Amino acid sequence: DGIDETNLMPCGYNEFLELMTMDLATAKEADIPYSQRSRATSMQRAWKKFKGDLEHIAESPKDAPKQRMVMLQILLCKLIDLLDPKEDEGDPSLVKRDFR
Repeated sequence: DGIDETNLMPCGYNEFLELMTMDLATAKEADIPYSQRSRATSMQRAWKKFKGDLEHIAESPKDAPKQRMVMLQILLCKLIDLLDPKEDEGDPSLVKRDFR
């Protein structure tokens, strides 16, 4: 799937800029060594995905994080109910149920 050992190595800022600005569509294969071409392709692909994710987050409604937290709280309360059922026959439950 195009993963080369050199793609996993860290790079400095100058190399990063060089790889990100490399025009792979018009560059000839003879001009760019395979390892550098492979690394540039991987970095540009990862950057494109990262940029798309950031744009998606920026377009999200402003109250989306609050909605996720509310849903998480509801699910956690349901999990507590599942793991620690309500009192049956006088046995106290382990967690007080003061869910508002």
